[in-house]
This record gives sequence, C-alpha cells and structure tokens, in this order.
Amino acid sequence: MATLYASDPAQYLEKAVAAQRPILRRNPSRPEPYRLLRKLYTESKRGDAAWCLCQALSCMNLAEPDEERFYRRLRAEGPAEAQARLSPDDWANLVVHEDADPIVTAIFALIEPAVLRRNGQSLEALGYQPVYQLDLVRHPYPMSQTLYYAAGVLGMEAPPTFQNPTDPGGVSFLHAYVPSIVLGSAALAPDLPPQPSAFIAGRHLAYYRPGLYARQLVSTGTALRAWLFAAIKLVVPNFPVAGELAGPVSENLGLLESLAVGQIRDQLTSLVTKLLQAGAIDLKKWVAAVDLTADRVGFLLSHDLELALEIVRASEDGAIPVPAKERQKELVLYAVSEEYFTIRRRLGISIDS
Repeated sequence: MATLYASDPAQYLEKAVAAQRPILRRNPSRPEPYRLLRKLYTESKRGDAAWCLCQALSCMNLAEPDEERFYRRLRAEGPAEAQARLSPDDWANLVVHEDADPIVTAIFALIEPAVLRRNGQSLEALGYQPVYQLDLVRHPYPMSQTLYYAAGVLGMEAPPTFQNPTDPGGVSFLHAYVPSIVLGSAALAPDLPPQPSAFIAGRHLAYYRPGLYARQLVSTGTALRAWLFAAIKLVVPNFPVAGELAGPVSENLGLLESLAVGQIRDQLTSLVTKLLQAGAIDLKKWVAAVDLTADRVGFLLSHDLELALEIVRASEDGAIPVPAKERQKELVLYAVSEEYFTIRRRLGISIDS
C-alpha cells in the first residue's frame, strides 16, 4: 500500500506520508524513506517540507548533491525569527514528545506548589535578593535577551532571573519557591553566538512549562515516583505502595492533604482516576520524554538541525537518562515530522513564509 500511495502523491499524499512514518521510525538511519518523502513533498509543491527532508539527509551525510545544494542555499543564518507565539494547543499537539503522558504532566502541574514547598527554598536562603532580579530586556548580554525572546515565543513569562559571576556555569535552575534562573559567568559572555544561545535558552525554558518543572526540582526517579504515588493515594487511599516508598509517600501525602483542596482536589481526583484506568504507569518514559521535549524546543528556536545535533553530541549528560545517540535520532525524526512542519508555519519561520 505504501508503494501504491507513493505512486500518486497528488491524490494520496496524506496516506503516502502516513504509510512512510512507521517505516522511517523502524529504520531511521536508512536514506530511502527520507528520499521518498522528499520526493513526495517536492512533487506536491510543499517546498518547506521538502527542504526539511534535505536538511535531515544532509545532517546524516546522506544527501545527494541537489538535496545538499537546496539545503545549504536556504539554511538559516540565525535563530528562528518567530512571527507568533505558541498557543497551549500548539505546545501540547506539536511540540511535546508523544511519550510525555499528558495525565502525568497535568498531575505534576497540580501538585507543583506542594513539591516546591518541600523541595524549594527562599531566594535569601539561596543567596539572592528579589531586588536584584534582572531586567532581561535591558540586561546587556546576549543570553539575557535570548531568554526574553524565547519565553515570548513559548507563550510564557520569563522566570525571575539573577546573575552570579562567581558561578562558572551557564544557565542554571534556581529552585526557589518561585522557580527561577541563575546566569553564571559562561552565560554572561558578551560574544555568545545567537543560534547556540537560542538552543540553550529554549531547552532550559521548556522545563518551566506547567507540569514539567518537577523533573528538575526532584532529584531522583524514586523521589519523583513518591510524589506521584502520594497524589494517587490522596484520591485512592488503599493504593499499594512498596515498602521503600512508604515513608516518602506518607510525608508527601501529608503536605498534599493540606494544599490540594477544593477545585484542585476535584481536578486531581479526575486525573488520578483517568491515570489508573489507563493501566501501567511508566514514569521513566515520562522523564525521558520531557527531556526529549526540551531538545525539540532548543532545536525549534535555534532554527538549525545541524547545530542542534552538534550541541546534543557534545553535551552527554549523566543527569539525562536518554543517551546522546538516541536524542539525536529523536531530533532528526521530529525534524521531518508533520508536527514540525506545522509549527514552522504557525511561527512564520518556514521557507514558504
């Protein structure tokens, strides 16, 4: 059927593309599915989608000369110059990785105040004063302005941001009661290149979206599971919990009982019911999907797959459970997806715009 659909893209383009997707995911390193998709999009006069396929082929060193020329001729020289903001539906349907269970995300969004109460600290305890919060618009450093721009594209307020020139790091999480950012000396360089800055800023800000910050705030998978199980036990008191989790779950449950009241309790009841009806809870998969979502955001804002892959390749991080090779594969697959093509059109950054 895939061959039949591909033989007549004018009539069967959507079916032809849909037939290639599972083939592509099963064989992401073979050039044939990419080339066939590129041909389908070219024949259907979908120039931006065809260009995105050429970009992927080039980054995999699989492009033919004409594909390479097309990609290089229209390759962006700077970050995405977005003409619109992401809407909540854009974020949920076109950016978030498909393995990031939306019910789990929604539960963590509801219980985030309790998690912050236990795991966060006051700014003063962390060594910062609210009066020294940066004005990202006026702060004279590229990373500050990139964070402001990236937050605007993501349709969110930029988190409170502070600087610490004695910190040799770059852009870091500041786990205050209001989740914040600290810029170390590496992020305060006056000559940071724009596209890598956009990748870093976009990837970092992704974790401040509702429900995702717990992935950074809670240090281990076990501790994260203890919060999720506490939310479940708040609704289903007889939910079984393994012995090693019993203590942390009980402590978290006590805090949730005092904070999750009224409408929040009702929403949590609905979400937990849906979660349990869905069956097995794979929190490890959710954590990995959140990290892959952050990669997608960095890529989207940097506007360059080759650069995004280089950064991922160079930033093997033990705190991220997904190996760098898997992260690169997932970025390439996203870069040739209908979701990515659609978000490019929505933001006004496609080559057809």
